[in-house]
This record gives sequence, C-alpha cells and structure tokens, in this order.
Amino acid sequence: MLITAVGNEYSLASSDQRITIQLNGRTRAVDEKFNKHIYFGTEDFVANISYTGSARWREGKQQLRLYDLISEAVASLIVERPSLSKMCMHVVMHLLAKMTGPAFDKSPAHFELHILSRDKRIPANAITVISTFRTEAPWSDDTGMIYDWDFGSLRMFMKILVDDETEVIFGGAEHAVSADDRSLIGQAVHAGADAFQCARAMARIVEKAAAKTELIGKKAVSIAIPANGLVDTNHWGDEGAGIVAYLPRMVMSNGIIWGPSIFPVELGIISGGQLPKHSLFFKSIVHRQYKRRLRRRLFRYRKGPLIPGIMGLLSLMLFGSVPEGYDDFGLRAGEAELPGL
Repeated sequence: MLITAVGNEYSLASSDQRITIQLNGRTRAVDEKFNKHIYFGTEDFVANISYTGSARWREGKQQLRLYDLISEAVASLIVERPSLSKMCMHVVMHLLAKMTGPAFDKSPAHFELHILSRDKRIPANAITVISTFRTEAPWSDDTGMIYDWDFGSLRMFMKILVDDETEVIFGGAEHAVSADDRSLIGQAVHAGADAFQCARAMARIVEKAAAKTELIGKKAVSIAIPANGLVDTNHWGDEGAGIVAYLPRMVMSNGIIWGPSIFPVELGIISGGQLPKHSLFFKSIVHRQYKRRLRRRLFRYRKGPLIPGIMGLLSLMLFGSVPEGYDDFGLRAGEAELPGL
C-alpha cells in the first residue's frame, strides 16, 4: 500500500512494510519490516521513491530486487545533477532493460513506483507514477501540469503542482481503502493539516486496509519533505530500554548508496527547544510515550531553536552541524560524538 500526498507546506510519502510472494497460489509474507523508501536529492530538488508490487524476480540464475534496481538507476545518474524528468526517464529505461527474458514472458512484472519531489528553487512539487499495470492517470482532478508517457511495458504519469494546489493518490491494493478514507486524506491535506496529523491518518488507513487483505502490512512508515525545513521520517522502534531510529535507503549526490541503517536516540534531547510544525520523528515518539496533557505542551512549545528530526540528527553525526535556526545540542564540528546519540 502506498499513499502519496502533496500539500502547500510539505509532501508526504507513506507505505506499509510488508513484502509478500506468491507460493502455490497463496500470498505469503516474507518480511514485515522492509523499507520501501529510497530518498535522494541534488542541488535543485529532493525526492523520495516508494514502491509496491513485485519486489523481486529472476534473470537466469540471478535474482533481481526492485529495491536495488531503483537505487542503481538513481546512483548512476545523480552525479550529473539531472532534472527531475531526466531522472524519472532514466529510472524507466533502467527498469525496462532488466524486464527481459523467459521469466517475463511467462509472468510479466507487476509493480508501481511513486516518486515524490519538491524543487528547492521554485515552489513546484511533483508526483510521478511509474506503473506496469495502471492504464489511467491516478489524479483526483485536472489541476496542475499533467503529463503521460507510454513505454509499452511501463507507463509514466507526472503531475506538477504550484501555489496552493494539492493532490493525494493511492497505489497497491487500492481496493482495500474505502472512498471515505480516500476523501479524508485529500480533505486533510487541502485544509492544512500538518505532516504529523496526516501521517497518523495514513497509518490508520493502512491498518484498516491490512485487516481486509494479506497483501498489506499493519504498520506504516512515512517520510515528509517540508517546503521549509529538514526531511523527516516517523520510522523508529523500541529496542530493549532505548529508542532506535531507522533511516531509509539514501542515494547521496556523489552516487554513494547508504543504508537503510539504524542508530540509538535519547528522547531527553528534545527538552531545550521547539518541535518544527511538520516534525514526524520526535512527534511520533512523544505521542506514543507521553500522556495527552504533556504531549500537547511539547507540541505547542515555541521557544528556543528548532529540534532537528531524523535527517538533522544524521547531519549532526556526519558533519557536526545543522542549518541555522536548529538546535545543535552544543555539538561543534570536529567533536567525536553527539551527546545522547
């Protein structure tokens, strides 16, 4: 299940974590905690790719994973600082080159990619859908700039939105989502609900859909790309007595593929500043672990520097700094480690 949304202040990509295969005519879950997100960016835009459908197939004796093929396609071109459309076309061509041989003649690939992107220079946001099975555009209305390319085995749809235009689309086992739930997310994004509120609503929709079909896992992961601020994710877990942050796979601007990976986080580091409006990581932890009265105070507190989310913590670990306006917890470039991490 994929739920992808573009709002004026942020874009949001949500998915379940279940990977399934077909065995003897039945659906079988092989992984309940799989990362379905690949985050990347250039000097011009940031983007996230999520996917659903056939996760792997064979080419002769070699097993190919959709996850790796997407990452390889992005990494092979990103050093050239391509435009969004060029990158999307490159991903399509890379996948088409791998979708050959007897295996595909007997059983064609069945998958869909959602590419969510925000331009850093102008207020333009885009959703791109690459699908082997979708024959009609997924858009809820005809606002924005709409494009459609047919490559035979693959079809690509793109919608670019500006100003206050919004869009929400679903992918995967869409039949398991009611019309009311579809409408709910669209209305929430259009009305200005923040990223955390929408991510929680998406998680409830995924959980309800999971009760109707074995194709969907019960737990959802979301990645938010705000118009102003740092990319954030709500993916985390309890490991023993501590909190562990789960990072998605990332493709760096130099072509290096990193992750997915994990690292421990101390919740106490949020006590000295304020949570950004579209925070996901720390808001999701606070919501789970604290009573309503205290979490309301934490959500509404507006003093001190902003608390960085998961990508901000990563920046601290790698470079010893965060953008101006964010809390660096007293860390300075060159120090060995960040207190609490």
